[in-house]
Amino acid sequence: MSEAKRRSVGRPAGATKASGGHSQSLVRGLTLLEYLSASPLGLALSELAEMADLAP
Repeated sequence: MSEAKRRSVGRPAGATKASGGHSQSLVRGLTLLEYLSASPLGLALSELAEMADLAP
């Protein structure tokens, strides 16, 4: 295959860089864990969603 027709393999450049190189899902999950750990009695799902500005 000629150089002009070669395609790069994998994800597009910059596709893995979200919020400074961190995965948005990972950051969101860690934030939820922080909220849960700060509440000794636990939280209802709707309370947790409200704290994190997420849909219940």
